[in-house]
Amino acid sequence: MRCMYCRNCGYKLEEDDFFCPECGRRVKVKKEPLIDFKNLEKKYRKQFIGLSVLLIIVLVYHFLNSTFFSEEAVIRRYVKAYANKDYMTVIELSGKEKNQFITKQNIQRKYGSSKLGMVDIKILTTNNSRGEHTRTVKYTTDNANSIISLRVKSAGRRFLIFHNYVITSSDLVAENIKITVPKDSKLVIDGVELSDKDKISTKEAMVTYKIDSILKKDVKISLKLNNRMTITDVKSVFTNEEIDYQKLNYSELDSKSDEKIVYHIKESIQSIVEGAIKGSDFQQVRESSLYSQSLKEDTLFEESYHSLIEKYKSKAVSDFVIGKITINHIKLGENENAVLNVTVHYQYKDRNDKIRETSRRLNLTFDHDLFIHEFYLSNLFSFF
Repeated sequence: MRCMYCRNCGYKLEEDDFFCPECGRRVKVKKEPLIDFKNLEKKYRKQFIGLSVLLIIVLVYHFLNSTFFSEEAVIRRYVKAYANKDYMTVIELSGKEKNQFITKQNIQRKYGSSKLGMVDIKILTTNNSRGEHTRTVKYTTDNANSIISLRVKSAGRRFLIFHNYVITSSDLVAENIKITVPKDSKLVIDGVELSDKDKISTKEAMVTYKIDSILKKDVKISLKLNNRMTITDVKSVFTNEEIDYQKLNYSELDSKSDEKIVYHIKESIQSIVEGAIKGSDFQQVRESSLYSQSLKEDTLFEESYHSLIEKYKSKAVSDFVIGKITINHIKLGENENAVLNVTVHYQYKDRNDKIRETSRRLNLTFDHDLFIHEFYLSNLFSFF
């Protein structure tokens, strides 16, 4: 054993002395731990370890819950995502499941995106209800203040220990959409062709499809008909909406159909107006390959043509030329006949040889084989 002496007075010290018995000066600092694990009994050692682990678990739970899973945390994440146009996160926090229509690409195409920025969030109201309830939130971005009301509810559990809060007030997604179309046609929604698993009913020549959820903005609805014509419309849809193809005005044709139909419209108007100006016989219309056989044999169609000749006699016009033809909208009638509303731009010379340019709207119906099935020549009476 090593001898120790007080550095102040030189008194000989014992090994256990912390203070000099002679002068009272501290001679050694106690370095023993508060708890000596080596000397603890085994059962107390296990209890201490268990309590330490439990404390760590509680702290981790509190951190995760307050940061990610509590109602306030979900509200803050939602508002920050909404303010920054991070709509994928907005939809996820709304409890909506992603599907073939709700994708990151579709969200960016329809709603755009922006870089994440700082958002100052203040939750103005507290939760006094266990059921679905409203929370009011004030948030600031780039010195601009906004207030938003959110509907919040608890939807079960996450990882068995956390509440799963969802924001039910999202207005980005429409649910339970039903679309009825001709049985033999193909329905394409936002580039996705619907299949038999999407059908919910079939009645005679009609079939109804159901879409569980879809981004409600700018939904592209395309219908591929039996005659290989594809008509398209872009519209916003709403939850529980039922869309009937006969009530839907389509705005576009596919490029091949558009080219063929525009050609038929142009040639038919050009030939009929030129024929009426010259007083040509109706036989030229019967010989045309632009019209359906039923239209050629329609006595009202022939009578209207002769009335058009009489109408144009007093106009003394010449050099009639069709210019641009714009398809305004398309509606399907019986037997998949396509009723088109179009604007025809044209020019001509009047009796004073002055060139006139103008346009008129008129309706035409194309049959299953893309022949002109209905053509109201009365629409041409006011051309000049």
